Amino acid sequence: ADNFLSLLRRAGPFLRPESLIALCDQDDVWFPERLGFGLERLAPIDPDHPAMVFHFALITDANLEHPRRSAARPRPPGFRNALVQNIAQGSTILLNRAATDLVCAAAAEPEAVVMHDWWIYLLVTGVGGTAICDQREVLFYRQHGGNEIGANDGLRAKLLRMR
Repeated sequence: ADNFLSLLRRAGPFLRPESLIALCDQDDVWFPERLGFGLERLAPIDPDHPAMVFHFALITDANLEHPRRSAARPRPPGFRNALVQNIAQGSTILLNRAATDLVCAAAAEPEAVVMHDWWIYLLVTGVGGTAICDQREVLFYRQHGGNEIGANDGLRAKLLRMR
């Protein structure tokens, strides 16, 4: 989380009003339409209103094999949902300039933030911003031994949570 938020704070002052920020992981493979889908969803929103869009991913192994869709999101995005569940996968998030400014202002101590994607989702929805869950897949999300935090939606993860 510290890396993402520190980078946003450094880049923030240099962004133009129409700038959008896409989060990513170094080993993800973006689909060509990843940014276009996000822009399509954010374009109608007032640029002064904090907004974010996030998508689904195809989770694969390290060799981009055995793809499966990321976990279903049965509840609509919003602050009530954000308090109990993170449905915004970081590597699929696109922020408008107002949301980026909000994140930069709130990230005075980025090292205190454990999960940047959930924190951003909470922050944007907590101030009345817009969070859009686009159902389309926009990238391959690789699962391998070096993942900091991996997909938390497999059978093993579900069984561990039931304990």
